[in-house]
Amino acid sequence: MTPQTLTITLVGLLLAAICWLVYRGFVLRRERALVFHPSGIQAYEEHGVTGRSCDTALLRLAKAGRALVVTVTRDELWVRPRFPLLSVGAALGLVHRVPLRRIHLMERLVGPRANVRFEYASEDGWCHCVELRLQNPSTFIAAVREGQLEEIS
Repeated sequence: MTPQTLTITLVGLLLAAICWLVYRGFVLRRERALVFHPSGIQAYEEHGVTGRSCDTALLRLAKAGRALVVTVTRDELWVRPRFPLLSVGAALGLVHRVPLRRIHLMERLVGPRANVRFEYASEDGWCHCVELRLQNPSTFIAAVREGQLEEIS
């Protein structure tokens, strides 16, 4: 190996290690919030949901086909993988724990890809968009709306 090739290899390995550490930091921050499953009264829960994040163009291309669990409790909406692959779900933008009061848009869609889209503002102020293909979209929307009304009163 020439010294030039060795230097390029070491720089490449160093960059790969830095990228891996940044990625793991992002994923672990999202995973810590979803270690436990939702507790309390569940207004709605569905397994085997298809969904995708609309936050970036790259995330729009990736979707989880029938691999998500969607749960609505009295005050939170949870979207998480049904298999223990939280790191993959977090990387695809499909791990969400949302207080119902933060959801500012909930709409019913017509089309083969998704039938519900919701947008919410996270604690850091960023707006996130998620599209889901649910078996019972009307029941899901009603559960979210009811939880939002309970929080207001």
